[in-house]
Amino acid sequence: MDKAWQKYAETAVGLTEMTRQRAENVVRTLVKQGEIAADLTEKAVDELLQRSERNRKALTALVRGETERAVSRLGLVPRKEVERLQEKVQRLERQLSEAGGAKKSASAKKSSAKKSSAAKKSSAAKKSSAAKKSSAAKKSAKKS
Repeated sequence: MDKAWQKYAETAVGLTEMTRQRAENVVRTLVKQGEIAADLTEKAVDELLQRSERNRKALTALVRGETERAVSRLGLVPRKEVERLQEKVQRLERQLSEAGGAKKSASAKKSSAKKSSAAKKSSAAKKSSAAKKSSAAKKSAKKS
């Protein structure tokens, strides 16, 4: 195809996605103007649609790349990274909660063990004191 056709096709395609109907309309106009032979109509429509798709993909890639660079320059974090960090925080919070529950349980056991131990010591001290008094009383009874 000649340069006039290519130039017209590129202009007609523009930056939007072209439908088959629109491509056929563009090609019919070119056939009427004598830019394309009537027997090449279907081939021209297919080429126009392919070119439109390539242009759309190229534009999408360009916009995506520029957007990513702008976001990077601003110091913004991609959504996936934020989601990954949110999941990690939730996991750590669960672990902390579970560990906190285990510590409270262990602390309660230690506390009751300390109280029990203190009660035993107190009871043992009372018994020891009573035993000493009893022993002293027995000694003084023997002396008499």
